[in-house]
Amino acid sequence: MKINPLARKKNVKKEVLQRRYVYFGSVLAVVILLIGAGWGLRWLALRWELFRLQRMQVTGELKTLTTEQVLEWAQVKEGENLFSLDLDDIQQRLERHSIFKKILVHRRFPNALLIEVEELSPEFVLHTDRLYYVDDRGEIFKDITESEDKQDFPILSGVTEDMILNNPVQVRDWIREAVRLKAIYAASEFARQYGLSEIHFDEQIGFTLYPEKQKYSIKFGNANFEEKMQKLGDFWRQLEKSPVNLSSIDLNYPGKVLMTL
Repeated sequence: MKINPLARKKNVKKEVLQRRYVYFGSVLAVVILLIGAGWGLRWLALRWELFRLQRMQVTGELKTLTTEQVLEWAQVKEGENLFSLDLDDIQQRLERHSIFKKILVHRRFPNALLIEVEELSPEFVLHTDRLYYVDDRGEIFKDITESEDKQDFPILSGVTEDMILNNPVQVRDWIREAVRLKAIYAASEFARQYGLSEIHFDEQIGFTLYPEKQKYSIKFGNANFEEKMQKLGDFWRQLEKSPVNLSSIDLNYPGKVLMTL
């Protein structure tokens, strides 16, 4: 019996199509099965008591905040299902508070939530009509006027609300310079003995420093802080040999120190 070549070709195509249908049908069935299993597992996880939130942990060095404050801002309650928590939403709630430099939120199975934070470090309490924390970038990051936040940081004065509003870039530069002066001063033996209470800024005079354990002021001006700090150290060692009651020390005169009694 002679087989028609055209009929044979049609049969081959039909078999190929059937195999493809079987293959894609099998793949589709597996996909549906996996999706169903996934939803089933999620349904089970959302109702399983094992994944009820029982512990919330805040890690990182907290400088001005407490663990309770961080958890209050996170707005998460014990007993919530760990899988139902929206970690991005929790992070965004915390990011509304500008005091954080870094925030990471993790689930810790089976029943804990971990919040890692890095808090911005106040360099000064900026004293205008209000009180603000400022950081080493010159940024004002928290108004603490009516809060119970710590205020045991050196004061930075002389900057006004009008300056902040009308010339914010210049104000940031001034604050950064105050931070730089503070760091140079803090590295000295003088600072270790007498501490730092306040740095005052004046656009004409520059920076004036007030030691915590002395009644006099120290005028540093606007530049050459390292050189002037060295000059202060030499002068202080001489002054210790013959103490006098000072009102101020002015380091802005080349080659000498001006004292006011």
